[in-house]
Order: sequence, then C-alpha cells, then structure tokens
Amino acid sequence: MPLDQPRIGSDQKASLMAGSGSEQNLLPMTDRSAPGWMRVFSLVFATSSGLCILAIATMSVFFQTLVIEQSALILAPLLLAVGLVLVVAALILDWVHVRAVAGYRVFREQWGMQGRAVTAVLVGLVLGVVHPLMSLGIAVSCILGAGFYAGLRHLGQQERYWDFDPAEAVSILAGRDGVGFALAATEPHEHALAGWGTQVLPWAGALVALATNSWLVAREVIAPSTFAAGTLITLWAAQELVIELRRRGAICKKSNEAETEVVQSPIELDILEANGLLVSGLLVKGATIEARVKDVTFSLAAGRIAVIGGESGSGKSSLLQAIIDPAALQGMTVQGRVMLNGNNLWHRRSRATAVPAVLVGHLPLLLPASGAENLACFNDQHALDRGKRILESLLFSALAADQVCSAKNAQQLPQGQKKSLALARAFLLAPSLYLLDRPEDGLTEKQIVALCDRLRQEARMGRTIVMVTEHRLLVEMADDMILLQEGRIIDFGTAAEIRQGQSAGWARFVGARNVDTLDNLERWVRSHFLRNGDEANQRKVAKAAAELLALSCQTAGDMVAQTLRFAFKHYEGYCILRLIDDGVPLNSAQLQQAERSIADDSPNKTRLQPLAAAMKESVAIETGLEGDRRFVELRISTYDPRKSSDAEGRADVAAR
Repeated sequence: MPLDQPRIGSDQKASLMAGSGSEQNLLPMTDRSAPGWMRVFSLVFATSSGLCILAIATMSVFFQTLVIEQSALILAPLLLAVGLVLVVAALILDWVHVRAVAGYRVFREQWGMQGRAVTAVLVGLVLGVVHPLMSLGIAVSCILGAGFYAGLRHLGQQERYWDFDPAEAVSILAGRDGVGFALAATEPHEHALAGWGTQVLPWAGALVALATNSWLVAREVIAPSTFAAGTLITLWAAQELVIELRRRGAICKKSNEAETEVVQSPIELDILEANGLLVSGLLVKGATIEARVKDVTFSLAAGRIAVIGGESGSGKSSLLQAIIDPAALQGMTVQGRVMLNGNNLWHRRSRATAVPAVLVGHLPLLLPASGAENLACFNDQHALDRGKRILESLLFSALAADQVCSAKNAQQLPQGQKKSLALARAFLLAPSLYLLDRPEDGLTEKQIVALCDRLRQEARMGRTIVMVTEHRLLVEMADDMILLQEGRIIDFGTAAEIRQGQSAGWARFVGARNVDTLDNLERWVRSHFLRNGDEANQRKVAKAAAELLALSCQTAGDMVAQTLRFAFKHYEGYCILRLIDDGVPLNSAQLQQAERSIADDSPNKTRLQPLAAAMKESVAIETGLEGDRRFVELRISTYDPRKSSDAEGRADVAAR
C-alpha cells in the first residue's frame, strides 16, 4: 500500500534532497530468483556434455574391434582424434553453459548436477535393457552412497578447517592472525569423509561392473568388445549419482545454518489497513539459548521516529532483524506478526515494485563490488546520480563521494565511508520503513547532524524510522521510545514523557494488565538492585510489586486489553513504587480493612489479600488519581549494602 504523502509547499520541496522516493524514482526490486527457462537450459547442456563423455567411453569398442582384433593400426590415431574432438565438444558445451547463465552459479551447478544424474539414471536403464546384470554396478554405488552419506549425517562429527593449541590461540585472539581465526572459527559445510565417498564409491560400482561384465563375456552373453565400454560407462554414471546424493544434503550441515522456523500469528482484521508499523507478539528463541526477543508488541504511526534502548544483550539488534527478515536468524524460531501499512512485511512478493523496508546494520552491508554498484544497487546511471547527490550531502564533499563510488571494492573502504554509503543507499531506495542499528558508528558529529536532518525529512514524507542508538542528537529527535530488558519491552511511550521521567530519576515499566506480566515485572524490579548484598531488597520490592499487580488484575476486564504502568525511584533509605492503571481508586474503608488484616495475629488468620500484602511490605501508602487513571504508591524501606551502618537495617529487611 503506498504511503499517503502529506502536502508540501514549494519552498519545502526545494529543501528536500534528491532521491526522496517519488513513484517514478523507485528502484525496481525483486527477491532472489532465476529465470524459469534456466532449469531446462541447464539440464539440456549438462545432458549434452554427459553424452559426450559417454561417447568417449564407447570409443573403447572401436579400439578393440578395429585396432586390436583387426590390426588396423592406422585407425588408432584417427579414433584418438575423434575422441579429442568429443573432449573439446564437452568443454565447449560447458563453457557456453557458463557464459549463457553467468551470475547464477549456484542454480547452474545445482541443475547441471541434476541433469547429469538424470542422464546417469537413463544410462543405467539402457544397460539394464541389454542385460540386468550390466546395471548392477550403478545400483550398488547408489545404495552404498545413500547409506554412507546418511550415516555421516547422523554421525554428526565435525572437524574444523584448522585446530590450534593454546599457544596459537593467543596470537589469534590478539588479532595477529586473521586467516587462522577464520579457519578456526568456520564450521565446515560437510563431514571430513564426504569427499571420500565421491572418490571411492564409484570405483566400487566399477569393480562390480568388471566382475559382472567379465562373467557375461565368458558366458558369451555380450561381446568382448563391450567389456571396457560397459565398465567405463558404469564408472561415469555411478560417480554422477554419488555426487548428486552428496549434494542433496546427506552430509553434516553447519550448526549455524540450521533452518529458521517462522510462525505467523493471527491478527485482528480491524487494524490491517492502518498506516505505519505494527509488531504483534514477536518472539525469537533458539533450541539451546534463552529467547532473544520475548512477546514484543508495539505500533508506530507513519511518520514517527522511534528509538530502541536497553542494555547490551537486551535483544535490540535481534528485534530489528526479526522485523525485516526473520529467516536470516538461522537456527531460531520466530513467532508473531509484523505489518507495515496494512501489508504483511514477512510476505515476500515476486511482483513487488519497491522495497518496503531497509535495514542499515551496525556493520554496513556491502557486496565485493565497486562503490558505485553498491550505492546504486547495480542500476543505471540515473540511479547512481541520485545516489551520489545523497552521498555528497552526508560526506559534505563531491570529491569524497566520487572517491567512494570509484572504489573497486567497497568492502575495503574506511568504516566511516562504508556507513555513509550504506545510509545513502537506504535513502535512495526510499522505503516506507527505515531500521537503523547504531547509525552513528563511524560518523563524525557533523555527519550525525546531517543524518538527523535527513531523517527528519524522511519522517515528513510519511516514512517510519526505528533506530537502535544512544547518541544524544538521535535520541533527542525521537518521537517515541521503546526500552528493552532481556528481550522484553519494559517501557514504551512518547520520548518526551520517558526522558522527563528519566531526568527526574524515575524508571518506568509498561505491561499488560494480566498475570502474564509478573515474570517480566519481577525481572524489572530486580534490575534496580544489582549491588552485592542487595538480595533482601530485591525480594522485598519484587514481592510488593507482585502484590500490586495482583491487586490491579482483580478488577481488570476480560474482554478489553488493558495496560498498566509501574514507576520506581530510589531515595536514601527507601524507594517509591507506584502503580498506575485503569482501576477504581481505593477508598479509606479498603485501606482500614487491609490494616486490620495485617494487625490480625489470630491463629485462624487467612492469607492476606493483595492490598494488605503490599501494605505489609511498605512503610506508607498513598492512593488517588493521576489524570484519569488510578495510582497506588508505596514507600518501601531499603538498605545500602555498601554502608556498614545499614547492617541492622539489612537484617531487619531480610527477617521481614
């Protein structure tokens, strides 16, 4: 769905940089694919090349019957010449195949092997028609190959390209041996014995062919002249079929190339047409590691700029990657739904006219090609000219932009120029959604100011921007903020409101008004008490927060999704914990009843209700309205484990 463009005056239009993304300037876009005719084309060429090899094998019949048996020695060089012509023909066919489908090496090699394997099967059938035993060698090689590679797949033993001892590890980890690091860190694509199968197993089939063909010749079932030809043909066919078995995945894959499972959750129909970004119930988890992103839900209107904050390891980069391309999170399970302007962002459409979203990662994404090709995405000169104007505005120099574009390998550019190139390319593509992971890295302060100006212009054009950053200028321009902790959203709201609370020392937590929020809430509370000896503070404040959550959930509606907010602030000797929700304000009768429950020491005393349990953990309580929402505020005594004078208070807190 195209964005609704806001009205812009002529003076504003003049201020916009080139390449802002008008319909006629959109670059064509499609996902990884190959022309439909290529499969048939590759099969024909691979089959033709294979037939040339088979023709060479059949030359042995003429050598034996004409040269050996009839002593026509003059024919030996003539037959050799014919064989060399077949060799050259096979080479020419493969060369034409490579040139005709250049740039599609993976598809070409895959379908070429399939074509030769199909030819090998047909050869086996032809040999079987002559006599069933003549195809026995091919069958034996296939059976041995299938069993061998299936065994390697289940064996699961990997050998790195290079193993090292501790003395060599020091040099590697010190950054003095990058080649050694790459060899030691790269997991092989297949088992070390995988190559042995393609070398030896075809010869096992040839050995069987030698035995069966010699027996058939001795029984005068086939002519002696076909003995060598049948064996050579069997060897070629067996080799091609074993190679195909190896290619089809009967090998040990790298652990980091495990498939990604993407499960899309249902979504309400009434919000499918909403402009902007909607992330619903996003979960990213692995089989052996803790979930990186946990039930993340938020929405951003078109034209909003949002900043994602949080500690290192809180899942910020994984969240951006899951939004734009969950399949790239190899070996992970991704659940949820991501909608952009009413369309499913995870749905890849072959007929898409423009890229809907762009991710500029912490490390710029560049191909081993020239700077100009990376900037214009291998498009025409018109796209390159527009891209250079954008790049020039980020580098403040036409000469610097020309130097970047003229670089033969963009991967070898300095870090700052790499980042500028990646950002300029993103603005050239003009997507509806920008995802930026630490865009300030490698840029000077002057360039960051220019980047801020450009992002504001993109937002004015109705594009949504999500950034992971801690840079002051970028944070200050944000409309919204999303704070993550251990993969969960602990706060989401307008940037002005969150910054105001942070400047006053308040920390906020936003969650659903239900019991599922408890685990996340307790983690958030405990994160404020990380000093050695703070365990009693953690338990006490977390228990009070849990009781306030239970109090809020008692009156939460079942049909309407509601949110609540907690606020926390440290003081010397105590802390303030405040709940804000949509509940009915507490009255004096409820507070008095809770106090009587706390004071009741009878043996038949029942378990305290949430309000009484929360009050028991505090020294004071205050309740009322904050705007149109209820607040319940607890003052809870704490201790400072760094001060010896607090030892008595610590013991008292621990006892309680």
